[in-house]
Parts: sequence; structure tokens; C-alpha cells
Amino acid sequence: MRGAPTSRSGRSGASTCSAPRPSSSRPTATPFASSRRSRSGSRRTACACWRRPAEGRRPDPRHPPAWRRPARRWDSVRDDAMSDAESPLRPLDAIFNPRAIAVVGASRSRDTIGWSIVHNLVAGEFAGAIYPVNPSATSVHSLKCYPTLSAIPDSIDLAIVVVPKHHVEAVVDEGLATGARGFVVITSGFGETSAEGKVVEQRLRDKVRAAGARLIGPNCMGVINADPAVRMNATFSPTPARWGSLGFVSQSGALGVAILNVAEALGVGISEFASMGNKADVSGNDLLMRWEDDPGTRVIAMYLESFGNPRRFAELAKRISCKKPILVVKAGRTAEGARAASSHTGALAGADVTITSILEHCGVLRADTIEDLFDTARALSRQPLPAGRRVGIVTNAGGPGIMATDACVSSGLSIAELGAGTVARLQEFLPATASFGNPVDMIASAGVEEYGRTVTAVLADPGVDAVLVVNVTPLRQNTREIFDEIARVTRGSAKPVLAVMMATEDFYEGLKEEREAPPVYRFPEQAARALAQMVRYAEWRRRQVDGEPPVWRFDEARLGRLLSRPGPDGYLDPADALEVLAAIGVPVVGFRRAADRAGALA
Repeated sequence: MRGAPTSRSGRSGASTCSAPRPSSSRPTATPFASSRRSRSGSRRTACACWRRPAEGRRPDPRHPPAWRRPARRWDSVRDDAMSDAESPLRPLDAIFNPRAIAVVGASRSRDTIGWSIVHNLVAGEFAGAIYPVNPSATSVHSLKCYPTLSAIPDSIDLAIVVVPKHHVEAVVDEGLATGARGFVVITSGFGETSAEGKVVEQRLRDKVRAAGARLIGPNCMGVINADPAVRMNATFSPTPARWGSLGFVSQSGALGVAILNVAEALGVGISEFASMGNKADVSGNDLLMRWEDDPGTRVIAMYLESFGNPRRFAELAKRISCKKPILVVKAGRTAEGARAASSHTGALAGADVTITSILEHCGVLRADTIEDLFDTARALSRQPLPAGRRVGIVTNAGGPGIMATDACVSSGLSIAELGAGTVARLQEFLPATASFGNPVDMIASAGVEEYGRTVTAVLADPGVDAVLVVNVTPLRQNTREIFDEIARVTRGSAKPVLAVMMATEDFYEGLKEEREAPPVYRFPEQAARALAQMVRYAEWRRRQVDGEPPVWRFDEARLGRLLSRPGPDGYLDPADALEVLAAIGVPVVGFRRAADRAGALA
């Protein structure tokens, strides 16, 4: 990710001006703050905290100006925070549900991030007010442009910051002074690049938290709330997000752009999206808390390069996984990948075996690729969880049916044995040349009616937990009509149904607006992997919830002695390592030291 480019004549982020700092006790202006004369003629700082409504303008009682409105604490819910019953605000509402947004560093040049963000807000028809900020421009995207945040006549909830990095802190200071309680810092060049940048990053975090505000970034690509009541696309992604039920958080900004591209190509709808960047303040844990009880978010998906607070993540993930599924793509699985993650966002990646153990314990589903993540998310958001691993396969071609069988077995699923009653029902209407085992091969002549009746029969079999429907489009059949029939007969089913439709691009394009029909995959392997993930999640949900965690009593003195004497290579002697395990209560087999081969064999 690059910081905001510097150019002239409104083509960059805001630049400094020479306004003097006030000497009063009022909130100080930043280098970006302009000054104006009051009605008495004295010169004062243009800070929204001290503005009164302009003459002739009636203040809106629903949105009083900043000088009359008490500061609102938009910070995320913490253990000691007020309950939802005491506050109508949801965590991070200043960022995801703002009434007014300022884009600081808005630009008139189409090849800049500052222009792209304003464009996306306007093109997406954001439901609130948009205020471009740039002292070198009078208008951006046909919107009046303001020289500073404090020059904006109305209160601002969210400031999108896309200025050169040496101006970011001043912009945040001014935003806090004018009452903004949400910040998204797009600019890069902080903790991911140097120790000095990390210090500035921490200073930003301390300032916003002290003011009860929240900050996403720096080094991120922005945020999205696709709810039709909000319609906020505050990113520089060239691809807008369609509304849906997937909450997505990405630690990588560049990958976030690719994620939105893939989501659009697959017709996957997003409820909210956040690119976290360096996670100076808001982290993935904050998003988990926001989406935990959000009825508009059915599935949570995360691309992560590090866990800032693994213990807290485990606590949240285990609790939330009991309500809705969490999918994670965790990068940095190899030592080389972990080093790359550290240089990318300043992340410190943990050992992959530890990460895998944490995710499995918490019921979090780990996907190897973004493609697998979306495949699984589509199934989880549209279909009920399976009661077991037994799969019924319906197809109109032998080859794809065999591929589906192999894919299911390879993914840990089992091929159901159809009951005698089911076979008898199938023999009533399918030709004698059909295969009545599992998979059920209706042969190429199968049309809309055969698909509907066969899927209904297999779905009703008590020995089947899920159905995989495969279709290869023959010349005489209409793929869309067949799929619509599959959707009709499976609507409201208590068992999941996934469809593999090997069709043309026109067919897939026409499915993008579908929300309740079974998810469609191009090949059996994709569907089988998604179904296997559903099975794993369902089995985790069915397991009895663990009781209180055990209390471990360690022999701390013994541990201290053992850990204080590593060998010259930094590792413990094997005998000491076994004693460490024994000291923390792990059963250890009896052992003795052998000086040579003969001693070991003795």
C-alpha cells in the first residue's frame, strides 16, 4: 500500500498553511486549520467545537451542532462498557454508520486515491453527507471542497484520511477537536516500515482512544457498509460491493481489492467490509464483536496475517462460533511467509501449528485459499447445517458423478446408501438405463421434471444428510429451468443442497442476484470441499460446550531452574525438556540417558 501521492493544484492530499496557532485554552488548530473572523471582528480558529449556527439557519434538533452536542463515545464495547440496553449505538457506528463523512486529501485527479474514495461514495449514493477537504481545490466531484476539517459547517462523524504521512497526525488532532469520532487512515508508511513510524502509529492510537474515538488503519484501503439504508463505499476499490450477509475483514488492503473483485464475480453479497491495515487501534476482534449479534451478517470471513491478541480472539471466536460461522484464511503458514507478513503490515506471525490448534478449538473454519473461503461462505449463508456426513449425489452424466464421488470421499464425506423405498420411487419415473445407486445417474435425457422428482426423492431418504446435484447441460435442455426446479423443490429443506452446474458464462452471470437458491459451483471438487467444511462446523456445534477451563498448578520454582539453563544452541537439553513437561502437569513416559548405542539397547 502506498501513501497518498503528493502533487499540485488539488491533485494531492491537503497541504500545510501558515495560519497561526491560537494562544487561548480552546482546542488548538492543526497546521491544516484555517482561521476566520468572528462577528466581533476578532480573529479566531475555525473549530467546529466553537461554531454557532449561521444566522438565518435553523439548527436541526436531531443533529445539533458540535458546540451543543455532548461528545458521543463511539468506542467499541469492552468488558466494562455500557450495555446495549443503555446505549442505542452499536460498536464502531461512527465508522460503519456515519451521518457525515469528510475525505481529507480529496483530489480532482482521477488517478489518485483521494479522487477514488470520493467517487465511490458518490457513485454508491451514500445516504449521508460527503465533505471533500483540500485547501488547493474549490470543488471535488461537483461537491464543495473545504480547506480544513474545521472549516466544515456541520459536524463530522467519520474522517477518511488520505494525506501524506507527515500530515496524518495533525489531521487526526483536528478531527478530534472538531468532534469526529471515527477515523480511517489510508496513508501508509508507519509501523510497517520503521520503528519511528511505529511510534507515530502508537501515538495516534493513544490520542483517539483517549477521546473515545476509534481508528482503522493506517495502511488500509477503507471500509464498506452495503446496507441499503447506508450505502457507504469508503474505499478506493474499483469494484463496488453488492449487499449480502457476509461480513469480511482483511488485514491486507491490496488483497481487499481482489476480494471485492472475486465477491462480485461470484455474486457474493457483503454486509460490511473493513481493510484493517496495521491495526493500530481497531482489530479483527473489534469486528467480531460488532458482527456477533448483527442479524444482517450470517457469516464472518477474515483474511489475517497475525493475531494481535490471540487469547482474546480465542475467547470471542469460541463464543461467536456457537451463533454463526467464522471463516479464516491465515497467511504466513511457512517461515518465509511469516517473514513476508511482518514486512508487509508490521505483523508478528505465530507458529502455524499453534494457530491451527487455536482455530480448531474455537470452531473456526480455516480455508487454504480465498476461493475456498468464498465457496464455503456461500454454502453456509444459504443452506442449513448437515446432520451427518452421508451425501446423496444426483447427476445426468456418469463422469461428473464419479468425480463428485471421489471429491466427497477425499474430503472426508461418505456416500450414502439409498434405501429400498427411495430406489423404488426412482424406478417409477426414470428410464431403465438409469443408475439407481448412489450416485443416481438419470442419464443425459433427464429434464426439468426428472431433476425435480429425483432430487425430492433422494432428499427425503432418511439415510441422506446432504445432496449434491450435478448437471452437465445437453443441447436439448435449458440449464436455468433445471436449476430453478432444483431451487423450487429444495426450498425450505432441513438438509443442505449444493449444485454443480457445468454451464456457460451467461448462466453464471444470471445467478448473481439469487439469494435463497442453493449455491452453484462449476466443478464437483469445490462443492465437496464446501460441504466438508459445513460438516466440520456442524459437528463442532453439536459437541457439548466445554465447561470451565481447568486450573493448572505449575511447579514454578522447578520451571524456573529448567528454563534458565538452555544449551549453547538456545534449546533445552532433551532431559530438561521432558522435565518441563512434567513440571506443568503433562504426563511423561519414563526415560533415562544413554551415553551410546549400547547403552540405549541395554
